[in-house]
Amino acid sequence: MNKPLSHAVLAVVLAVLFAATLLGLASAQAAPAAGFPAGAIAKVGTDPRMVTSSYGGWNWANPDYVGYYATGGRILTVVSLKQAGDGLSVQRVDLSKRRRVGAARSVSLAGWPDWGGFYAGPDRCLYVLCGRENPGEDDTLDVVAVRRYDRSWHLLGTAYVKGGATQGGIKGIYSPFEAGSPQMVLDGKRLVVHMSRLIYAMSGVHHQVNLTFEVDVRSMTARTFDELGGCAYSSHSFRQLVAMNRGDLVTIDHGDAYPRAIQLGVMAGYPDQRTVATYDLFEFNGATGDNFTGATVTGLASGPSGIVVVGTSIPQPDAPSGPLGSAGERRNAYAIWANPRTGAHLVHWLTSFAPDGAKDALEPRIVRVGRDRYAVLFSVQNGGAHSLVYRLVNSAGAVLARKSFSRAFFCASSDPILVGSKVYWTGISPSGAPSATRYLFGLNVSNPKRPSLLRR
Repeated sequence: MNKPLSHAVLAVVLAVLFAATLLGLASAQAAPAAGFPAGAIAKVGTDPRMVTSSYGGWNWANPDYVGYYATGGRILTVVSLKQAGDGLSVQRVDLSKRRRVGAARSVSLAGWPDWGGFYAGPDRCLYVLCGRENPGEDDTLDVVAVRRYDRSWHLLGTAYVKGGATQGGIKGIYSPFEAGSPQMVLDGKRLVVHMSRLIYAMSGVHHQVNLTFEVDVRSMTARTFDELGGCAYSSHSFRQLVAMNRGDLVTIDHGDAYPRAIQLGVMAGYPDQRTVATYDLFEFNGATGDNFTGATVTGLASGPSGIVVVGTSIPQPDAPSGPLGSAGERRNAYAIWANPRTGAHLVHWLTSFAPDGAKDALEPRIVRVGRDRYAVLFSVQNGGAHSLVYRLVNSAGAVLARKSFSRAFFCASSDPILVGSKVYWTGISPSGAPSATRYLFGLNVSNPKRPSLLRR
């Protein structure tokens, strides 16, 4: 594998590029007028970790720093990572009164500074994924932790993965979650975690690959898929998504080498059988291992007709053998439909902007808004202006409705949540620094074909 990622270099590069991206946005758009941005209904404090995208203008995703869960259709809880090493902030918002409830609660992550993600399970338990470095390549060190909480944030148990974990014949976790964005899904009593890692040194180089493991939430014990059966190998894996689809476990990886494609992994009949089939859904041009693919992979939905994967890409003519474009080309949003049982798939383009034009599609997210109905939300940037774009799709990827909201911005740093007939997410304005005011935004989707922005 060429162009391996160095942990130290990657951290510095990410910090510089996040700052450059945000400064670029600040210079591209004037400061917003006084009052709430379009679609914002409440202030939810400031957030030192919030950015406007998960990729941050670079080649790989970063873990989502924000997650949500709702209680009783009225209270929305926003869970966000504070500064590194400071743990979590848990803030409740009364959706009917559109204001915060009480002071934010802090949850300590002491001793576990590497952030993986948050997941509110259908079992009403809360799962926190965190980790720590393993510079000594210690096989026996607990390097990844999955903490299980009840909704009062009482710790119910913790599962661990040790540094010597192996997948695809490649050993070790040197640095968890590196250059990736993990995701979790609960199936019965099994929590599946799909993540990235830097492995133990090979000829002095710590390469980056994926890792999938399973937690028995009754005993809070973890086992890697390498121990349990098959696995869908990807290297490098710059985004990890996971879902269940009609009894099949599906995983998604954004690969730049093996494969250089968006890869679908399928464990049909999970967990009764453990054989994995893989399919390339979208191939990229360029050299194997070139970190630049010109694409993002930012969401996964599962429904009766299959799965839908969303993201953005520059043109990929005649992939994988055509010419690879540049970071200066405009991107378009896509929704890829796939049938996990057969691997059949089709790319639906949600926009059609010229590579050298003025308009650029920013990262989309996807959220279920009804029976076999999914809202894809993203922003379109046109010079210094933004608009929020809504596409309603089904699980075959077909577009059922379209709407745009001028002068509104979708902050693509978390997966939105449906509460009743409304979709909510938090974000900052495109001109805001990470420490800027964070707002709660919302769309009314009581009629998913005719959404409307909520008003303060």
